[in-house]
Amino acid sequence: MRIEFEGKSYDYEPTRDLGVGEMRTIKGWYPEIGRYTPFLAACSEGDPDALACLLWLLRSKAGEHPREPQRGLSFNVGELWNAYVAGAIAAREGDDDEDPTAGDDTPEQTSDSTPTPTSSEPSTSDTSPTTSASRPAKSTATASAAG
Repeated sequence: MRIEFEGKSYDYEPTRDLGVGEMRTIKGWYPEIGRYTPFLAACSEGDPDALACLLWLLRSKAGEHPREPQRGLSFNVGELWNAYVAGAIAAREGDDDEDPTAGDDTPEQTSDSTPTPTSSEPSTSDTSPTTSASRPAKSTATASAAG
């Protein structure tokens, strides 16, 4: 995804950019967000420490030499969060444009499928006179008294 922030464009892909080294560094700074899923969730929620780590990561990957988050990395949290969300939305829309069926686990309906009758429609598949519907059901009270 592309994150446009403070006049610069950063390319960010968590599965590519969050390696062991980056996650261990983040975990050393902020242990509560130093795992992959909590870090992504914290960024999505606008956590200022997570966003500071994200900005450090973006700038580092772009060849800049940013300050470490806990050593005075200064930025507007709301602006970075908005840029992060806008990038995520644009990436999602771009993915949808490329392959509208990606991630769709719904089985396809084939043309030779026979619709199942609803309970209000009579079934015509079994015309035998000895179906369970035509035989009286044995009462459980009678069956247990007989047994």
